[in-house]
Amino acid sequence: MVVLNESARTFFEPRTTGAVHLIPNFTRRISITTTKRRRGWVFAGRLTHEKGLRQLLENWPSDELLSIYGAGSREAEYKSVTKKLPNVTWCGTVPRAVLREALARAEGLLVPSLWQEGIPTVAIEALAVGTPVAFGPAVTSANGFVGAGAGVLLDPYRSESVRAALGDMRRSDRSACLKYFNRMFTEDVWLAKMGALMDSI
Repeated sequence: MVVLNESARTFFEPRTTGAVHLIPNFTRRISITTTKRRRGWVFAGRLTHEKGLRQLLENWPSDELLSIYGAGSREAEYKSVTKKLPNVTWCGTVPRAVLREALARAEGLLVPSLWQEGIPTVAIEALAVGTPVAFGPAVTSANGFVGAGAGVLLDPYRSESVRAALGDMRRSDRSACLKYFNRMFTEDVWLAKMGALMDSI
């Protein structure tokens, strides 16, 4: 059995008689040169309930910059929440290269999901440009990021938790993000792990 994160391996190992292999998804290395100072935060994803954006917006610090990338069924509803948040910018759906540039310039990526999900591709892309990630507690891959010093936890329902997470990311060691990416999420790592798995069959 192949799983994508440590939480899944912990869950399945005692429930299966075969080996459980941890082989996360990968993204190619991202080469972006920017001289701009990192500024503000990024949310990138579907604008739907389970992604936790409304809860995040309701507890967002009014003095912090937030750029929102994506589209979805709750867009009009969420925009109404931000009428009193002048530092929130709606960017819509953009090409992947544009989003990666935004991640490279951001202080951190926000993944406040309310449901259990694995490793969002955008979180791996953030690591690839040295950008830390803040996760809602339901994201099953969060503990790996936190343990590597590449991410923090936040509770999108609590304003003090949101502000604390932003502060923790500002103080984080960005080299830890790149180290975690190089150790876990490159194409070379994926090919090596898949090759070893195929050899063992």
